[in-house]
Amino acid sequence: MNGAEQGPLWRPGDVIDGRYKVVRLAGRGGMGWVYQVEHLEWGIDLAMKQLRPDVVLTARTRQMFEKEAETWVEVGLHPNVCCCHYVRRIDGLPVVFADGDITVKVTDFGLARARPGVPLPGWEPGPDGGEMASVQVSRAGLTPAYASPEQLRDKVVSRRTDVYSYAVSVLEMFTGTRLWQRGDAAGQTLNAYRRGEVARPGMPAMPAVLGDLLERCLHHDPSHRLSADPSNRPGSMAGIAAEISEIYQTAMDSAYPRTMPPAADLRADELNNRALSLLDLGRTAEAEAMFTAAHEADPRHLEATYNAGLRQWRTGAITDDVLVSKLEAARTASGDSELASYLLAEVHLERGALTTADELLRTVEHFAPEQRNIAGALRTLRSDRLTDARRVETRTMSWWPEDERWVTETDGRAAKYAPRTKIRYTADGQRALVASRKNIGLWDISSGQCLCRRDAPHNDKEIDVSADGRYALCGLDTEVRLWDLTRGRDVWQTETHEGPAPGIRYLGMRDSVPIAAVSLSADARIAATQARGGNVMIWDARTGIVRRQFGRGGHLRRLSPDGRFALITSDDTIQLWDTETGVPQWELHGVNGAVPAAITADGRTVAMARSCETRPGTWENIGLMDLATGQEVRTLIGHTRRVESLSWSGDGRWLLSGGSDGTARLWELAGGRCLRTFSSTASWKQQVHLSPDMGHAVAADEDMVRWWTLPSRYTAPPQLSRPRRHEELSALDADVTALVDAAESAIAACRYADAHELLTRARATRGYERAPHVLAAWRALSGVLPRVGVRASWQRGEFPGLAVSPSAVDLSPDGARLVSGDRTLRVYETSTGRCLREWDTSEGRAKGRLGNRLSSVTAVRFSSDQQRVLSATQDGEICVWSIDTGDCLMRITEQQTGGSAQPAHFSADGRWALSCDRAKAIHLWDLDSGRCVKTVPGHGRNGYITTDLWVSPDGRRAVSGSWDRTVRVWDLGTGECTHVLAGHTEVRSVSLSPDGGFVLSSGNDRTIRLWDLASGACVHVQRDLPADVHTVRYVCDGRFVMAVMPGRPTSVIQMWDPRSGRFLHTLDTRQSGIWASAFTPDGRFALTAGVGTPLRLWEFDWELDTRST
Repeated sequence: MNGAEQGPLWRPGDVIDGRYKVVRLAGRGGMGWVYQVEHLEWGIDLAMKQLRPDVVLTARTRQMFEKEAETWVEVGLHPNVCCCHYVRRIDGLPVVFADGDITVKVTDFGLARARPGVPLPGWEPGPDGGEMASVQVSRAGLTPAYASPEQLRDKVVSRRTDVYSYAVSVLEMFTGTRLWQRGDAAGQTLNAYRRGEVARPGMPAMPAVLGDLLERCLHHDPSHRLSADPSNRPGSMAGIAAEISEIYQTAMDSAYPRTMPPAADLRADELNNRALSLLDLGRTAEAEAMFTAAHEADPRHLEATYNAGLRQWRTGAITDDVLVSKLEAARTASGDSELASYLLAEVHLERGALTTADELLRTVEHFAPEQRNIAGALRTLRSDRLTDARRVETRTMSWWPEDERWVTETDGRAAKYAPRTKIRYTADGQRALVASRKNIGLWDISSGQCLCRRDAPHNDKEIDVSADGRYALCGLDTEVRLWDLTRGRDVWQTETHEGPAPGIRYLGMRDSVPIAAVSLSADARIAATQARGGNVMIWDARTGIVRRQFGRGGHLRRLSPDGRFALITSDDTIQLWDTETGVPQWELHGVNGAVPAAITADGRTVAMARSCETRPGTWENIGLMDLATGQEVRTLIGHTRRVESLSWSGDGRWLLSGGSDGTARLWELAGGRCLRTFSSTASWKQQVHLSPDMGHAVAADEDMVRWWTLPSRYTAPPQLSRPRRHEELSALDADVTALVDAAESAIAACRYADAHELLTRARATRGYERAPHVLAAWRALSGVLPRVGVRASWQRGEFPGLAVSPSAVDLSPDGARLVSGDRTLRVYETSTGRCLREWDTSEGRAKGRLGNRLSSVTAVRFSSDQQRVLSATQDGEICVWSIDTGDCLMRITEQQTGGSAQPAHFSADGRWALSCDRAKAIHLWDLDSGRCVKTVPGHGRNGYITTDLWVSPDGRRAVSGSWDRTVRVWDLGTGECTHVLAGHTEVRSVSLSPDGGFVLSSGNDRTIRLWDLASGACVHVQRDLPADVHTVRYVCDGRFVMAVMPGRPTSVIQMWDPRSGRFLHTLDTRQSGIWASAFTPDGRFALTAGVGTPLRLWEFDWELDTRST
C-alpha cells in the first residue's frame, strides 16, 4: 500500500471507455475494486474489476493480477461460478468484466479458479447485505487471508490450490468472521475452533466429519516445510463435492437435493470474447485456438472473422484485401446486417479507404444514436484527421508513339500494345526515365511532357537515372553511355567488349554480348554494368574509367544508393560485393533473389523478389535482408503473381510493391503487413514509386501513370460479442436440441415441410445458424428437398498446393477425399488433412519426361467405389491406381494414346476416358479393358488446340471445345459429329448435363452459353460476366452451374441457374488464377487449386424449397 488506502477511482454516473456507465461500487478485494456497470450499447449490467489505485504496481503485483485474470478467463459458463465474460485493457492494465448479478459478489476470483471440467459443490453464499455477506466463494484468491501457502510463497499453483482456498471459505462460514490475516494460518484457527476456543454464539456447529475434511485440506505447520506440500490435500473439487454430499445425507438424513449442473457449451460469441481476452493478456497461441474454435462453431461468425482477421492482417499473415473479402462473405452470410457493415467500415478506415467506409456507415447511420461504436466511427470519418487513400489521378502517357506499338488480337479485335517498356524514377518521383522501342526520354509525369529525348534504336536497352534526374546510365546493346540530361550530351560512352559464355552466340553480334543490367548510385558517381554472363564492372561515372570487375556468372541486381556495395544473385546464391575493394562481404547459399531489388536510402536493408519454396521461379514474395550481414529479416507475402517493382520510403519504414497480379501494395515494415492494396495494372512492365515523405504513391506502365494518396494512422477497435449467462445459453441449447430432434423425427416420417420449419427456427437462434448438429440435420433435409439458392459459403480446409500447370484435382462425391495431381498424385482425407497415398506418375515408365521435365497430370478422377484413382498425363499415359495398395492396376501407354492426353476427361463413374492426341484426334478408352473403342477426328489439323473434353456416363456421346471457336458434339457409336456449335470466341470449357440433353460452354468472351442438343440451338447466353470463364460445371442434378473465373489479384466462383440466368452466389477464392477445380455432384463442396496457393476446400450452405412438398 502507498500510505492510506485510496477510494475508488470511478463514481456512480461516470462513463468508462465510452461504453460502461458506473452504477455503483459493488465491493473490494485484496487488490481491486469491483463496480457494477451498465453496458450502454447492450443494455445489460456487468461486474467490472480493476486494480485499486493505491496498490503498488510492481512487476510481481502486475503478474499476479494478470495471472488471476488469465485463470478466470479459462473458466467456462457454470451456474455455481461467477462467469468472466471477457477481459479488456484500460490504461494499460487488464480489467475483468463478469456476470452483473451482484447477489454473488465478484470481490476476488476464488473458486472461479476451478479449471474447466471440474465440478463445483452446490452451495451458494448468502445474499448481498445479509448476515453471511462477508462469506463469498469468490473471495479466495489474491486476498492473502484466502491464499494457500504455495500462493503466498509464489510457488506453482494447481487444482489443490483451489481446494485450500475453498476450505478457507467454508471455515469462515462456521466461524462467522475471519479470525486470521493470512491463509496459511487458517489451519490453526480450524484446530482452535474444533477445541471450542473460537466458537461464535448463534452459528451452526460443524459436523465432525466436515471438520476432518477441512483439516485434510488446511493442515499446515509453519515449522515443518513438508507439511505445505499440496499433494497432501484432496486432489480435486469433484472429490470434495462427493464427500460433502455424503456428509449432508448423514447430517440431514436425506439425499442432497441439488444435482450437479453441467457447464454450458460455449458458442462462437463466447469463444470470440475469450479469444480477445487471451489476446489482451498476451496469450496469442491460446487466442488463435479460441478463434479457430469459434469458426468451427460458426464458419461465418462476424465478430470472430473480424477480430481474428485484424490480428492476422496486423501480423502480416493476410493482406488487407483478403480480410475485406472474408468480411464481405461474412456480411453476405449475415444478411447484410448493420453489424457487418460497421465492422467492414472499421477495416476500411484502418486501410485508408474512407470513401468505401463512408458508403457503408451511411447505410447504418440511423443506428448511431443507440450504437456508440457506429457514432464513434462516423465522428472519426468526418473529423478530417484521416486521409482517404485512393487513386487521385490517372494520366495517359505518350512515351510509346503509335507507330512503335505492336499489334495483337484480343477477343477478336486488333489491339496495339507497347513491349519492353523500362521506367526508372527520380528520387522525388516527379520525373521518369523511360525506354521505348526507339527512344529514351526523361518525362515530367505530372504534366505528361517529355523534357528531353534521345534516339536509341537498339534492340537491348537497360537504363537507370540519378536521384536528381540529371544523369542517365544506359546499356545499349554492347555500349555503355552516361548522359547529362540537363545539357543533352554524352558524358562518356564505351564498348564493353565482354565475350559470351562458352557455347553461346548472339545473332548479329561478333565477339561481344549485350548489356544485361546497369545501376547508378544516387549521386551518379559510381556506375555498375554487366553483360550477359559476364563480369560486373564498376565504373567511375564521372570519368568512364573501370575501377573493378568481379562476380562473373551472377546477375547484377542493384548498387546501394551510395555506390559502396553491389548486390549480385545466381540461381541459389546471393552475394554482396564491396565496390571499392572488389571483395564479397557475405554470401548466402540455398536462397533465391531476383529483379526487382531495392535498397533503403540509408543502405541498411534490401528488398528483393523471392520465390516460395514450393514454386521456384515465381517471385511473388518479398524478402527483406540486413545489408550488413545478409541475414533475412522478414518475408512479405501477399502478391499472387510475380513482383515487378519495389520502392522504399525515405525513412525505410514503408515499402511499395507492384506485381503482375494487378496490384500495388503498401507494406508497413514494423509489423510486416500490407496496409493497403491498390488496384493497379497487371502489366509485367509496371514500375512503382513511393514518395520519400509518404505523400503519395505512383505506378506506371507502358501507357499509363496512376497516383494514390496514402492512408493515415487509424486502429480499428476489437468487437466483443454480447455476453450471455449460463441460464440463457443452457435454455437456448435445450430449445435448439429439441427443435433438431423433432426435425429429425419429421424427416424420418417424410414430413419434410415440418422438418424445414423446425430447422429454420433452430437456425434463426443466435449462435446456432451454422452449429454442426444443426447443419447436419439441414444437410439431411437437403437430400430430399430441392435447393433454390445459397445462404453462405466458407473455406473448409487447406491442403498442399500444386507446383505446375497443367494440373488436376477431383473430389469424391461425399467430399470425404480429394485427389490432386501435378507431377505427383496425392490422395487426402479432407476431415483430417492426412495424405492417404502418394504416387510419382513417372514410376515404372520407360519414358517419363517431356524434354527435360517430368510430365504433368492433366486429368484425375475417383472411381465410383472411391477405391481407385484414374490419371492422365501430358505425355499421354492413362493409369488406374489402387488407393489401398498403391499399385498401378492398368496402364495405357503414350504410344497407344499418340503421345498426348491433353486435354483428357473421365466419365463420372470412372468407366470411360477421353483423350486428345497430338494430331487433335479424340480417343475413347474403356478403362476396364484398357482398349481404345472409338477414335474421332476431333477439331482437325487446323492449328487450334482442343481445350476441353466431356463424355457421358454411358460412353455414347462426347463434347469437345477448341480455340477454333466451336463446340463439337460426337456420337461415339458412329463416330459422327452431330453438332458444330458456334458463337463463342476461343472456347475454354464444356460440360454435358447429367441427362445428356444440354451442353454448357464458356470462352474468352466473358459469356456462358447453354445449348439444346435436340436442336443444336443456343437457348440462353449469360453475358457480361466479370471475367473470362475457364471452367463451367453442372451441380445439383443439372439445376445449377458453377463458373470458375480466374482473375488478378483474386479469382471467383459464381453460381447460376442456367435456364433462367438467375445469379445465386459469388465465392471469392482469394487465389490469383485457378489451375484446376472440382465440385461434388450435390454442390456442397468445391475444390480450387490456385497459382502459388494451397488447395482450398469450400463448403456451400444451400437454401431449401418446400413448395414441392
